[in-house]
Amino acid sequence: MSSETEGAAVGQKVTMKDVAKEKSVSSSISVTKRLKTVAGEDILAADETFYVALYADEGCTQRVSDVKALTFKMDSVSTVTFTDLAVDTTYYIGECTADGVNYLKGQTADGTTYAAMFSNGNSVEIGLNGGNKAVEFENRFVKFPDGFYKEALLNLTKQLKSSDGEDKNSAETFYAGIFANKDYTKLSDQVSQNIVPLNLNGNSSVDAQIKVAIADGSSTTLYVTEVDADGNPVGNADSFEYDLSVDTESITFNESNKVASVTLVNQERAEDEDEDTEEEEIKEKITKNTPTPTSSVTPTKSTQTTNSVKTGDNTPIGIFVVLLIAAIAVIGGGICLKRRKK
Repeated sequence: MSSETEGAAVGQKVTMKDVAKEKSVSSSISVTKRLKTVAGEDILAADETFYVALYADEGCTQRVSDVKALTFKMDSVSTVTFTDLAVDTTYYIGECTADGVNYLKGQTADGTTYAAMFSNGNSVEIGLNGGNKAVEFENRFVKFPDGFYKEALLNLTKQLKSSDGEDKNSAETFYAGIFANKDYTKLSDQVSQNIVPLNLNGNSSVDAQIKVAIADGSSTTLYVTEVDADGNPVGNADSFEYDLSVDTESITFNESNKVASVTLVNQERAEDEDEDTEEEEIKEKITKNTPTPTSSVTPTKSTQTTNSVKTGDNTPIGIFVVLLIAAIAVIGGGICLKRRKK
């Protein structure tokens, strides 16, 4: 579109054209939203989505960008970035519906009211040289809505030690698992991340911070141990090459305890210990893989030897037995003859 006007001062004809402003791939605006109570306390949303867009006017009625989703999953902060923006332009950031209609106050599904608050204003100017700008705003809730939680912090520390107990640098990545039960069978759904990668990155220790959800007026208990990338505890795994120690078995978060720390230490095993362990594993495998022979038993008559009781008299009695038998025979013969004569 073009328009013409007369330059009254000099009488010359001037042609003015509306030219689209140049866009720059190096121009961007990052928008961060935080969830808070009216008292300023951070709160977590279990699974909520809000929306934001850029506008050309202060009243946020002329949208000039796509609508971007601010997603919260067990978190109190979410950030989106608008890129490829026009230079030498002022943008206004506005919270909006999914179809881009701006609002200053909204309601959650349960009817809880919240307001969008830009403490440093909602306008950003992209200069002729482009650049990256950042804007933050808050949603202040008049009460705790359903599906929102108070925020606590769990600080994790991973340390690696040599077999003699000295710090050892490594490029390995370990993993901490955060569980809801002491048997380490159920990963917690009350944290921002329940399988936490811990990359030593050439050092002997590394720290990580995890957000924990506490229901209003309640508490949350967590159990931490080392796991593999899939969340399986590694303490008893044959392939795990370290002795693991965890300084705290469980942590309970509540109104009076919103910050806690857990340290996991991996110490290399001594060589002789590794050899003993390997030997035991080999023996165990051999035992498991060796079939137990099945014996075929043929019943046989048992032969028992009975020893007579010793009396202390070693005199041979065989001759007396013979004489006794002979005497009985003589007496018996005499009786028979006597009966025949009668």
